[in-house]
Amino acid sequence: MGITMFGYKAQATVGDQAYPAYELRIMLATLVKYLPPQSPLISQLYQELQLNEASLAKCAYVKVWQVHLAMQFARQSLGNAAGALIGQEYHPKDLDLLLPHFPQFTCLQDCFLFILKHPKLVGSLSDSMVMDDGDYLTVRWLNNSRLPRQLYCDLFVLSITALVTVARHLTAEAVCFDEVDLHGEGCDVAMFPQLTQSLNMVHDVCQWRLSKRWLALPITAATPLLPTPLDLPVTHSISDQVLTLLRERSPIIPAFAQVALALNLSERTLRRRLAQSNISYQLLVDLVRSQAALDLIIQGQLSVNQISEQLGYGDVCHFRQSFKHWLGLPPGYFRK
Repeated sequence: MGITMFGYKAQATVGDQAYPAYELRIMLATLVKYLPPQSPLISQLYQELQLNEASLAKCAYVKVWQVHLAMQFARQSLGNAAGALIGQEYHPKDLDLLLPHFPQFTCLQDCFLFILKHPKLVGSLSDSMVMDDGDYLTVRWLNNSRLPRQLYCDLFVLSITALVTVARHLTAEAVCFDEVDLHGEGCDVAMFPQLTQSLNMVHDVCQWRLSKRWLALPITAATPLLPTPLDLPVTHSISDQVLTLLRERSPIIPAFAQVALALNLSERTLRRRLAQSNISYQLLVDLVRSQAALDLIIQGQLSVNQISEQLGYGDVCHFRQSFKHWLGLPPGYFRK
């Protein structure tokens, strides 16, 4: 069985971009399960999320910053096992945006390739390198959106435990990773039974490795019933608008004032709207530049000097410094 779709996947989302609401619902349900009954912390979190239980139940999408805030809240409330505890609560019936597509999946490989092509339908995804190693598949997460390291690792642990949990529901088999590497020591995955055969807690990236024999497993679970229709998201978030403009004009990066003018906003209004989404213009600029640079580096057709020039850097040393600032690793690391 071959995997034909691999390489660099630019899937990071930021700020007020759309994010599947089912992940936020699962986070809150997990908090309710593990916190004391009638804990005021749940009401407090809803207030900070600018949501209520009824509105969240009807949403198809929420905003990225809301999911990140809930993850940080879960870490404070549940400790360093938060990501794994949430991931264990996943069930195919709760993945409402994916349910219409389940009938076309015959094996786990079908599911995997689908979510790579449709990242907006799944939660807890990051920019990633997908590497086909013959009998194994390796997925390396990349922190292009420069999330705080702890939050980034918690989201990664949530993702891998959710992947295995859903895979076990779909196949009735004890699916597990062959290897998991974590970029940090602050996450506890020990309570998840047989998540991986090998766990490296101190690595320079977060990544997982899986035998393709698992991907060949047929889906044996019945297709869940479709849920009640959900409200569609508000389109064109301010983050989406700025990112679209930056990508259209890349490699030339317009000044903040030019972006505000192009969006028919005052600089003050644009700055305020970005701040409300816990995002900055510089972070969006860095996201566009880092994704463009990574794509060129991984293609392997240009030297670092040529990539530096193509992206508008007059000094290759400045480009190398910027790249390491974006990802914490030098450009050469991604050519190994």
